[in-house]
Amino acid sequence: MKLETTLGKLQILLALVAQNTLYLIFLRISKAPEHPKYSTGVALAFVEGIKLFVCAIVVFFTGDTNLKLAAWDPLMTTLHPRDLARRISLFTRRVAQTSGPMAIPALIYSVQNMLVMQSAKYLPTVLLTAANQTKIITTAFFSVTMLGRHLKRHQILAIPILVAGVFLLSLPNPKQMATATTTAAAALRQQQQQQERQSNLLAGLLLMGGGVMCSGFAGVYTEKLLKNTRGPGLWARNAQISFYGVLSALVWSIMGNKSGGGDHGSGIGDGGPGHLMYGFDLSVWLAVVLLAAGGLIVSLVMKYADNIVKGFSVGVSLCLLAVVSPIVFGDSFSFGNLIGIKLVISATFVYSGLTWRELTGGLKNHTTSTSSSGVPPHHPHLRVPLAHAKP
Repeated sequence: MKLETTLGKLQILLALVAQNTLYLIFLRISKAPEHPKYSTGVALAFVEGIKLFVCAIVVFFTGDTNLKLAAWDPLMTTLHPRDLARRISLFTRRVAQTSGPMAIPALIYSVQNMLVMQSAKYLPTVLLTAANQTKIITTAFFSVTMLGRHLKRHQILAIPILVAGVFLLSLPNPKQMATATTTAAAALRQQQQQQERQSNLLAGLLLMGGGVMCSGFAGVYTEKLLKNTRGPGLWARNAQISFYGVLSALVWSIMGNKSGGGDHGSGIGDGGPGHLMYGFDLSVWLAVVLLAAGGLIVSLVMKYADNIVKGFSVGVSLCLLAVVSPIVFGDSFSFGNLIGIKLVISATFVYSGLTWRELTGGLKNHTTSTSSSGVPPHHPHLRVPLAHAKP
Protein backbone atom coordinates (compact mmCIF):
# COMPACT_ATOMS: atom_id res chain seq x y z
CA MET A 1 0.00 0.00 0.00
CA LYS A 2 1.27 3.48 -0.88
CA LEU A 3 1.85 5.75 2.10
CA GLU A 4 0.45 8.74 0.18
CA THR A 5 -3.07 7.27 0.32
CA THR A 6 -5.51 8.03 3.11
CA LEU A 7 -5.25 4.56 4.63
CA GLY A 8 -1.47 4.70 4.27
CA LYS A 9 -1.37 7.88 6.34
CA LEU A 10 -3.76 6.34 8.85
CA GLN A 11 -1.47 3.34 9.26
CA ILE A 12 1.50 5.61 9.93
CA LEU A 13 -0.44 7.52 12.58
CA LEU A 14 -1.61 4.31 14.28
CA ALA A 15 1.99 3.05 14.30
CA LEU A 16 3.08 6.32 15.94
CA VAL A 17 0.37 6.01 18.59
CA ALA A 18 1.40 2.42 19.41
CA GLN A 19 5.12 3.28 19.48
CA ASN A 20 4.66 6.36 21.66
CA THR A 21 2.46 4.50 24.15
CA LEU A 22 4.96 1.65 24.56
CA TYR A 23 7.83 4.12 24.79
CA LEU A 24 6.17 6.09 27.59
CA ILE A 25 5.55 2.87 29.54
CA PHE A 26 9.17 1.71 29.38
CA LEU A 27 10.45 5.25 29.95
CA ARG A 28 8.47 5.45 33.16
CA ILE A 29 9.82 2.06 34.26
CA SER A 30 13.38 3.21 33.59
CA LYS A 31 12.80 6.48 35.48
CA ALA A 32 11.25 4.86 38.56
CA PRO A 33 12.82 5.95 41.90
CA GLU A 34 14.17 2.45 42.57
CA HIS A 35 15.78 2.20 39.12
CA PRO A 36 19.53 3.05 38.82
CA LYS A 37 20.02 6.52 37.36
CA TYR A 38 21.42 6.48 33.85
CA SER A 39 22.73 9.19 31.54
CA THR A 40 19.98 10.57 29.32
CA GLY A 41 22.61 12.07 27.00
CA VAL A 42 24.20 8.68 26.41
CA ALA A 43 20.77 7.13 25.84
CA LEU A 44 19.95 9.80 23.25
CA ALA A 45 23.28 9.19 21.55
CA PHE A 46 22.35 5.52 21.16
CA VAL A 47 18.92 6.52 19.84
CA GLU A 48 20.42 8.72 17.14
CA GLY A 49 23.10 6.11 16.43
CA ILE A 50 20.47 3.43 15.78
CA LYS A 51 18.56 5.77 13.46
CA LEU A 52 21.78 6.70 11.65
CA PHE A 53 22.73 3.04 11.14
CA VAL A 54 19.29 2.00 9.86
CA CYS A 55 18.92 4.96 7.49
CA ALA A 56 22.48 4.61 6.18
CA ILE A 57 21.91 0.92 5.41
CA VAL A 58 18.65 1.70 3.59
CA VAL A 59 20.23 4.44 1.46
CA PHE A 60 23.34 2.35 0.80
CA PHE A 61 21.34 -0.53 -0.68
CA THR A 62 18.31 1.23 -2.19
CA GLY A 63 20.15 4.30 -3.47
CA ASP A 64 18.90 7.87 -3.84
CA THR A 65 18.01 9.42 -7.18
CA ASN A 66 18.65 13.02 -6.14
CA LEU A 67 22.06 12.07 -4.71
CA LYS A 68 22.85 10.10 -7.89
CA LEU A 69 23.33 6.91 -5.91
CA ALA A 70 22.18 3.80 -7.75
CA ALA A 71 20.56 0.91 -5.89
CA TRP A 72 22.69 -2.13 -5.15
CA ASP A 73 21.32 -5.64 -4.71
CA PRO A 74 24.04 -7.84 -3.15
CA LEU A 75 22.14 -10.98 -4.22
CA MET A 76 22.31 -9.95 -7.88
CA THR A 77 25.66 -8.15 -8.03
CA THR A 78 28.80 -9.03 -6.13
CA LEU A 79 31.21 -6.16 -5.62
CA HIS A 80 34.96 -6.51 -5.33
CA PRO A 81 36.24 -5.22 -1.96
CA ARG A 82 37.79 -2.29 -3.81
CA ASP A 83 34.47 -1.48 -5.49
CA LEU A 84 32.68 -1.81 -2.17
CA ALA A 85 35.09 0.63 -0.55
CA ARG A 86 34.59 3.02 -3.48
CA ARG A 87 30.80 2.81 -3.06
CA ILE A 88 31.05 3.47 0.69
CA SER A 89 33.27 6.50 -0.01
CA LEU A 90 30.87 7.81 -2.66
CA PHE A 91 27.88 7.26 -0.37
CA THR A 92 29.54 9.08 2.55
CA ARG A 93 30.65 11.99 0.38
CA ARG A 94 27.28 12.51 -1.33
CA VAL A 95 25.31 12.37 1.92
CA ALA A 96 27.78 14.65 3.74
CA GLN A 97 27.81 17.26 0.97
CA THR A 98 24.06 17.85 1.28
CA SER A 99 23.80 17.56 5.08
CA GLY A 100 24.24 21.26 5.86
CA PRO A 101 20.52 22.18 6.05
CA MET A 102 19.86 19.37 8.56
CA ALA A 103 22.39 20.84 10.98
CA ILE A 104 19.96 23.71 11.62
CA PRO A 105 17.07 21.67 13.15
CA ALA A 106 19.57 19.45 14.99
CA LEU A 107 21.14 22.51 16.63
CA ILE A 108 17.75 24.06 17.40
CA TYR A 109 16.52 20.81 19.00
CA SER A 110 19.62 20.82 21.23
CA VAL A 111 18.93 24.43 22.26
CA GLN A 112 15.29 23.50 22.92
CA ASN A 113 16.30 20.64 25.24
CA MET A 114 18.62 22.92 27.19
CA LEU A 115 15.98 25.66 27.54
CA VAL A 116 13.26 23.26 28.68
CA MET A 117 15.56 21.55 31.20
CA GLN A 118 16.63 24.90 32.62
CA SER A 119 13.03 26.14 32.87
CA ALA A 120 12.18 23.03 34.91
CA LYS A 121 14.32 24.47 37.72
CA TYR A 122 12.10 27.54 38.03
CA LEU A 123 8.55 26.47 37.13
CA PRO A 124 6.10 24.45 39.24
CA THR A 125 5.13 21.09 37.77
CA VAL A 126 1.63 22.18 36.71
CA LEU A 127 2.83 25.38 35.05
CA LEU A 128 5.75 23.56 33.43
CA THR A 129 3.39 20.96 31.97
CA ALA A 130 0.93 23.57 30.71
CA ALA A 131 3.64 25.75 29.15
CA ASN A 132 5.29 22.78 27.44
CA GLN A 133 2.06 21.84 25.67
CA THR A 134 1.91 25.23 23.94
CA LYS A 135 4.43 23.81 21.46
CA ILE A 136 1.37 22.46 19.63
CA ILE A 137 0.28 26.07 19.08
CA THR A 138 3.74 27.22 17.94
CA THR A 139 3.85 24.26 15.55
CA ALA A 140 0.55 25.32 14.02
CA PHE A 141 1.80 28.93 13.77
CA PHE A 142 4.97 27.96 11.91
CA SER A 143 3.02 25.53 9.71
CA VAL A 144 0.91 28.46 8.51
CA THR A 145 3.72 31.01 8.18
CA MET A 146 6.50 28.78 6.78
CA LEU A 147 4.56 26.22 4.75
CA GLY A 148 1.59 28.37 3.75
CA ARG A 149 -0.79 25.79 5.21
CA HIS A 150 -4.41 26.90 5.46
CA LEU A 151 -6.31 26.00 8.62
CA LYS A 152 -10.08 26.22 8.68
CA ARG A 153 -11.99 27.56 11.66
CA HIS A 154 -12.80 24.18 13.14
CA GLN A 155 -9.14 23.16 12.89
CA ILE A 156 -7.99 26.31 14.69
CA LEU A 157 -10.62 25.65 17.38
CA ALA A 158 -9.40 22.07 17.83
CA ILE A 159 -5.80 23.05 18.66
CA PRO A 160 -6.46 24.73 22.07
CA ILE A 161 -8.84 21.87 22.93
CA LEU A 162 -6.01 19.42 22.22
CA VAL A 163 -3.59 21.50 24.33
CA ALA A 164 -6.01 21.41 27.28
CA GLY A 165 -6.54 17.66 26.95
CA VAL A 166 -2.82 16.85 26.69
CA PHE A 167 -2.16 19.13 29.68
CA LEU A 168 -4.62 17.22 31.87
CA LEU A 169 -3.19 13.88 30.75
CA SER A 170 0.39 15.04 31.39
CA LEU A 171 -0.17 16.10 34.99
CA PRO A 172 1.62 13.94 37.59
CA ASN A 173 -0.52 11.20 39.07
CA PRO A 174 -1.72 12.00 42.63
CA LYS A 175 -0.19 8.74 43.81
CA GLN A 176 3.19 9.71 42.38
CA MET A 177 3.03 13.15 43.98
CA ALA A 178 2.16 11.62 47.34
CA THR A 179 5.05 9.14 47.11
CA ALA A 180 7.50 11.92 46.33
CA THR A 181 6.68 13.77 49.56
CA THR A 182 6.40 10.93 52.08
CA THR A 183 9.51 11.90 54.07
CA ALA A 184 10.16 15.10 56.01
CA ALA A 185 13.40 15.67 54.10
CA ALA A 186 11.59 15.40 50.80
CA ALA A 187 8.91 17.83 51.98
CA LEU A 188 11.56 20.35 53.09
CA ARG A 189 13.44 20.00 49.82
CA GLN A 190 10.22 20.50 47.86
CA GLN A 191 9.44 23.65 49.88
CA GLN A 192 12.89 25.09 49.17
CA GLN A 193 12.53 24.33 45.47
CA GLN A 194 9.09 25.96 45.44
CA GLN A 195 10.48 29.16 46.97
CA GLU A 196 13.30 29.24 44.43
CA ARG A 197 10.86 28.68 41.58
CA GLN A 198 8.56 31.47 42.71
CA SER A 199 11.46 33.94 42.81
CA ASN A 200 12.45 33.03 39.24
CA LEU A 201 9.01 32.52 37.69
CA LEU A 202 9.55 35.04 34.90
CA ALA A 203 12.91 33.53 33.98
CA GLY A 204 11.33 30.08 33.81
CA LEU A 205 8.51 31.28 31.57
CA LEU A 206 10.95 33.03 29.24
CA LEU A 207 13.11 29.90 29.00
CA MET A 208 10.08 27.69 28.33
CA GLY A 209 8.77 30.18 25.77
CA GLY A 210 12.05 29.98 23.91
CA GLY A 211 11.93 26.19 24.14
CA VAL A 212 8.45 25.83 22.63
CA MET A 213 9.30 28.31 19.86
CA CYS A 214 12.41 26.27 19.03
CA SER A 215 10.34 23.07 19.05
CA GLY A 216 7.73 24.44 16.66
CA PHE A 217 10.25 25.99 14.27
CA ALA A 218 12.58 22.97 14.17
CA GLY A 219 9.70 20.55 13.57
CA VAL A 220 8.19 22.56 10.71
CA TYR A 221 11.61 23.29 9.18
CA THR A 222 12.39 19.57 9.19
CA GLU A 223 9.00 18.84 7.63
CA LYS A 224 9.73 21.37 4.87
CA LEU A 225 13.05 19.68 4.08
CA LEU A 226 11.53 16.19 4.08
CA LYS A 227 8.80 17.26 1.67
CA ASN A 228 11.27 18.86 -0.73
CA THR A 229 11.30 16.48 -3.69
CA ARG A 230 14.39 18.10 -5.22
CA GLY A 231 16.62 17.37 -2.23
CA PRO A 232 17.88 14.07 -0.79
CA GLY A 233 15.26 11.43 -0.05
CA LEU A 234 13.59 10.67 3.27
CA TRP A 235 16.15 8.10 4.45
CA ALA A 236 19.14 10.22 3.46
CA ARG A 237 17.70 13.22 5.34
CA ASN A 238 17.09 11.01 8.38
CA ALA A 239 20.70 9.82 8.27
CA GLN A 240 21.93 13.40 8.11
CA ILE A 241 19.90 14.71 11.05
CA SER A 242 20.75 11.59 13.08
CA PHE A 243 24.47 12.24 12.53
CA TYR A 244 24.12 15.72 13.98
CA GLY A 245 21.88 14.29 16.71
CA VAL A 246 24.65 11.91 17.81
CA LEU A 247 27.11 14.82 18.04
CA SER A 248 24.74 17.01 20.06
CA ALA A 249 23.85 14.14 22.44
CA LEU A 250 27.53 13.39 23.08
CA VAL A 251 28.24 17.08 23.74
CA TRP A 252 25.23 17.12 26.06
CA SER A 253 26.63 14.15 28.02
CA ILE A 254 30.12 15.65 28.28
CA MET A 255 28.75 18.98 29.49
CA GLY A 256 26.68 17.17 32.12
CA ASN A 257 29.66 15.19 33.39
CA LYS A 258 31.82 18.32 33.61
CA SER A 259 29.12 20.11 35.57
CA GLY A 260 29.43 17.56 38.35
CA GLY A 261 26.59 15.22 37.57
CA GLY A 262 23.60 17.49 38.03
CA ASP A 263 20.30 16.29 39.41
CA HIS A 264 19.51 12.64 38.88
CA GLY A 265 16.85 12.21 36.26
CA SER A 266 17.04 15.79 35.06
CA GLY A 267 18.25 14.78 31.64
CA ILE A 268 21.58 16.66 31.89
CA GLY A 269 24.43 14.82 33.49
CA ASP A 270 22.09 12.42 35.26
CA GLY A 271 24.22 9.32 34.92
CA GLY A 272 25.16 7.19 37.91
CA PRO A 273 28.63 6.52 39.27
CA GLY A 274 31.30 4.46 37.57
CA HIS A 275 30.83 4.65 33.81
CA LEU A 276 28.67 6.04 31.03
CA MET A 277 26.70 2.80 30.67
CA TYR A 278 25.67 2.72 34.33
CA GLY A 279 21.98 1.88 34.79
CA PHE A 280 21.40 0.53 31.27
CA ASP A 281 19.18 -2.53 31.66
CA LEU A 282 16.44 -4.11 29.53
CA SER A 283 13.86 -1.38 30.22
CA VAL A 284 16.32 1.34 29.20
CA TRP A 285 17.33 -0.45 26.00
CA LEU A 286 13.68 -1.04 25.08
CA ALA A 287 12.98 2.66 25.61
CA VAL A 288 16.01 3.52 23.44
CA VAL A 289 14.91 1.21 20.60
CA LEU A 290 11.31 2.43 20.76
CA LEU A 291 12.41 6.07 20.72
CA ALA A 292 14.62 5.38 17.69
CA ALA A 293 11.70 3.69 15.92
CA GLY A 294 9.52 6.65 16.86
CA GLY A 295 11.97 9.05 15.24
CA LEU A 296 11.72 7.16 11.96
CA ILE A 297 7.92 7.01 12.16
CA VAL A 298 7.73 10.74 12.93
CA SER A 299 9.74 11.44 9.77
CA LEU A 300 7.12 9.49 7.81
CA VAL A 301 4.38 11.55 9.48
CA MET A 302 6.19 14.76 8.48
CA LYS A 303 6.66 13.47 4.94
CA TYR A 304 3.13 12.25 4.28
CA ALA A 305 1.07 14.18 6.87
CA ASP A 306 2.25 17.10 9.04
CA ASN A 307 3.50 18.17 12.47
CA ILE A 308 0.04 19.16 13.70
CA VAL A 309 -1.25 15.65 13.06
CA LYS A 310 1.78 14.35 14.98
CA GLY A 311 0.57 16.34 18.00
CA PHE A 312 -2.82 14.64 17.80
CA SER A 313 -1.14 11.22 17.65
CA VAL A 314 0.84 12.00 20.80
CA GLY A 315 -2.38 13.09 22.49
CA VAL A 316 -4.09 9.79 21.61
CA SER A 317 -1.09 7.85 22.97
CA LEU A 318 -1.38 9.74 26.27
CA CYS A 319 -5.04 8.68 26.39
CA LEU A 320 -4.01 5.04 26.00
CA LEU A 321 -1.32 5.47 28.65
CA ALA A 322 -3.87 6.88 31.10
CA VAL A 323 -6.02 3.77 30.55
CA VAL A 324 -3.11 1.31 30.77
CA SER A 325 -1.30 2.88 33.76
CA PRO A 326 -3.80 1.64 36.41
CA ILE A 327 -3.18 -1.91 35.16
CA VAL A 328 0.60 -1.73 34.69
CA PHE A 329 1.63 0.65 37.48
CA GLY A 330 -1.35 0.54 39.83
CA ASP A 331 -2.12 4.24 39.33
CA SER A 332 -5.52 5.67 40.04
CA PHE A 333 -7.63 6.83 37.13
CA SER A 334 -8.40 10.44 38.02
CA PHE A 335 -11.23 12.69 36.95
CA GLY A 336 -8.63 14.84 35.17
CA ASN A 337 -7.64 11.80 33.06
CA LEU A 338 -11.25 11.28 32.03
CA ILE A 339 -11.70 14.94 31.02
CA GLY A 340 -8.35 14.91 29.21
CA ILE A 341 -9.30 11.83 27.18
CA LYS A 342 -12.62 13.40 26.21
CA LEU A 343 -10.91 16.64 25.15
CA VAL A 344 -8.26 14.87 23.04
CA ILE A 345 -10.83 12.68 21.28
CA SER A 346 -13.13 15.67 20.74
CA ALA A 347 -10.26 17.76 19.37
CA THR A 348 -9.32 14.98 16.95
CA PHE A 349 -12.85 14.80 15.54
CA VAL A 350 -13.22 18.59 15.43
CA TYR A 351 -9.90 19.02 13.60
CA SER A 352 -10.69 16.36 11.00
CA GLY A 353 -14.29 17.45 10.54
CA LEU A 354 -15.41 13.84 11.05
CA THR A 355 -18.41 12.57 12.92
CA TRP A 356 -18.38 9.16 14.59
CA ARG A 357 -21.00 7.91 12.13
CA GLU A 358 -18.85 8.96 9.16
CA LEU A 359 -15.76 7.28 10.60
CA THR A 360 -17.41 3.96 11.42
CA GLY A 361 -19.36 4.02 8.16
CA GLY A 362 -16.19 4.64 6.14
CA LEU A 363 -14.30 1.84 7.86
CA LYS A 364 -17.21 -0.57 7.44
CA ASN A 365 -17.53 0.22 3.73
CA HIS A 366 -13.77 -0.15 3.27
CA THR A 367 -13.74 -3.56 4.97
CA THR A 368 -16.68 -4.77 2.90
CA SER A 369 -15.29 -3.52 -0.42
CA THR A 370 -11.79 -4.83 0.24
CA SER A 371 -13.03 -8.30 1.20
CA SER A 372 -15.12 -8.55 -1.96
CA SER A 373 -12.75 -7.04 -4.53
CA GLY A 374 -9.38 -7.03 -2.82
CA VAL A 375 -8.82 -3.40 -3.89
CA PRO A 376 -9.31 -0.62 -1.31
CA PRO A 377 -11.50 2.07 -2.96
CA HIS A 378 -11.53 5.77 -2.23
CA HIS A 379 -13.98 6.82 0.47
CA PRO A 380 -14.80 10.49 0.92
CA HIS A 381 -15.87 9.88 4.52
CA LEU A 382 -12.65 8.16 5.57
CA ARG A 383 -10.19 10.97 6.21
CA VAL A 384 -7.18 11.62 8.38
CA PRO A 385 -6.85 15.01 10.13
CA LEU A 386 -4.83 16.40 7.21
CA ALA A 387 -7.83 16.33 4.89
CA HIS A 388 -8.43 20.06 4.91
CA ALA A 389 -4.80 21.18 4.87
CA LYS A 390 -2.88 22.23 1.80
CA PRO A 391 0.18 20.15 0.94
